[in-house]
Amino acid sequence: MSKVLFPLALANLRKNYRLYGPFALAFVTSVALLYNFITLAFNPSLSSLRGGPSIVTVLALGMIILAITGAAIIWYANGFVFKQRTKEYGLYGILGLERRHLLSLMWIEITVFSGLSALVGLATGVLVNRLILALYQRIMDLSLELDTKFQPQYLWTCLTLIFLLYLSLIVINSWRIFRLKPLQLVRESRRGEKKGRFTWLSALIGLGLMGYGYYLALSIENALAAIMVFFVAVLLVTAGTYLLFQAGSITLLKFLKGRKSYYYKPENFISTSNLIFRMRKNAVGLATICLLSTMALVTLSAGISLFLGTESAINRFYPTDYSLSLNYSYQMPSGDASQKLDEQLSQFGQKYQLDLVDMDHTHYIQVIGKFHGHDFRGQEVHVDSETGMVKHDNPDKESATLNIISLADYNHLSGQNYQLAANQVLWFDNQASAAERKNQEIQVAGQNFQIQEHLASNLLETKAPDFTMNFVDHRTLLVVSDLSVIQDKLAGTNFISRYTVYANSQASHDQQLASAEHLEEVLKTVHVDEGIPVNASFLVKAEIHDSYMQMIGSIFFIGIFLAAIFLLGLALTIYYKQISEGLEDAERFEILQKVGLTKQAIHKTIRKQITVVFFAPIILALFHLAGAYHMMSLILRLISAMRLEDILIPTIGTALAITLFYFLVFLITSRSYEKIVSSKS
Repeated sequence: MSKVLFPLALANLRKNYRLYGPFALAFVTSVALLYNFITLAFNPSLSSLRGGPSIVTVLALGMIILAITGAAIIWYANGFVFKQRTKEYGLYGILGLERRHLLSLMWIEITVFSGLSALVGLATGVLVNRLILALYQRIMDLSLELDTKFQPQYLWTCLTLIFLLYLSLIVINSWRIFRLKPLQLVRESRRGEKKGRFTWLSALIGLGLMGYGYYLALSIENALAAIMVFFVAVLLVTAGTYLLFQAGSITLLKFLKGRKSYYYKPENFISTSNLIFRMRKNAVGLATICLLSTMALVTLSAGISLFLGTESAINRFYPTDYSLSLNYSYQMPSGDASQKLDEQLSQFGQKYQLDLVDMDHTHYIQVIGKFHGHDFRGQEVHVDSETGMVKHDNPDKESATLNIISLADYNHLSGQNYQLAANQVLWFDNQASAAERKNQEIQVAGQNFQIQEHLASNLLETKAPDFTMNFVDHRTLLVVSDLSVIQDKLAGTNFISRYTVYANSQASHDQQLASAEHLEEVLKTVHVDEGIPVNASFLVKAEIHDSYMQMIGSIFFIGIFLAAIFLLGLALTIYYKQISEGLEDAERFEILQKVGLTKQAIHKTIRKQITVVFFAPIILALFHLAGAYHMMSLILRLISAMRLEDILIPTIGTALAITLFYFLVFLITSRSYEKIVSSKS
């Protein structure tokens, strides 16, 4: 019997190319997307990047979401193809083929189809991977810190997932054939979807899942500690999206059907009835398009924001070309180390011909804490009894950084000549409201100070590097008459006393980069007070810039790469949906024309139906982007000290660009739908 079934299966695949063509497109796209995601998620070089462990975790969790989405696309396509072929299977049964023969025929068809589609999908995935990498290295003047060699283990991982998907198709189709008799199979292709019970309840559950997912994503404070929570939020929103399109759309359509003024118009009557008729399968495709749109929006927004915002972030983070610092943690040093630091940096510049200019120094105290009303209190620190290490809580969204500088140093840096009494201060707060700028009093660690003037800017941030910018938003500056008036109040808190010498250089970028190889010469000679924890740091902006941009180039590549494959998947999924919907609707519109509906009315109905159906996903995807924005900004600011506007503006621009791309894809692919429907009407 196998000698008969195998040629018959091949003939069936060739004969039904109009059905299996779009199905193959969906299968190939899903496999290619999955392969490319796996190559990134398991890239051995990714963990070494700044923020790499977080990126690896997000990609690994995202791979699960993508696998679920890809499976949904293929199950949806398989369901459509099987329904169109049930009449054919039924006729085979009536002509004498037993159920086991039908099962064998189906197994052969699925095996041949899945095997060929998987091979083409993997080949496409490898080709797209190399093509995007080549284009990136050709266009972008950035080196890539990722391992770009072909890794065979990626294929095995992908093949394992494909095999599981293949088994699921076998089980699903076998069950459909097993439970139906030949006559039932013949009638199956014309049977509409069953009306779901309690659709309003499912719609409410979908909204509830999405709402709770949004709440989790928006309430996250720490990017490192909350990636798993964010993953749960993504799963909830994913499930809510499918439920909302499946049950929520039906609830809405039934509501519109109940409105006589809307429903009893030819174009509304036909399009609404048509959508209700095939409600469930339609919903799965739309939800998948929505999720692919969301993935493209998030990855492209993140990649562009990071690339455009990092240059300005580096300039804010490291305002001068060279800075040499002594950082005393939790205690005040004895004496003044700035003079020796001046000499060391000056000698270093002369030795390597760096033409140092604008050399200066400052001494300030940096405290991380929180405001309690108008009272700033530093984080308490304690010594671990077992390890002897000093510990403190991690900063959160309510934390603030207080930089304290003496009046003498501030006048020296600013060129001003302020005069302050012992209880008077100059004050800057980057988050102060207009009303708060009128306050005449501030408290630090319970000590009251009179504010002589509210400063317009934080001068210190333009001179010395600040290592808290990427995790603390609230930033303040306190200028006191002398550091001695406040240092006793800081005992037992999380503070650093920092001496910093800084300068700019007129040497070339390459010269500055070469000098970074000799930093140890200076670090070995810096002054250290006995018994006081101290960390010496010597920063060369040129080295940091190149290191950052190399890392950012790799992450930007990941963002652009993922966005490209998501957009490709989105376009192909929309195209497949238009083709499959056209094939399913063609016969119905042919019947409508036979009973008197004009071609003009048919085209008007078609346009209205596909417009409503295909613009719902992108609208919901924009809501998903808004829900993910907070978490996305936390992760980006963990990688690079970016301002919120550095993320918001590119995100808005990306949303507009992808919406335009979606609209163009819709216009192009909708012609295929109209062509199929019109050809039979």
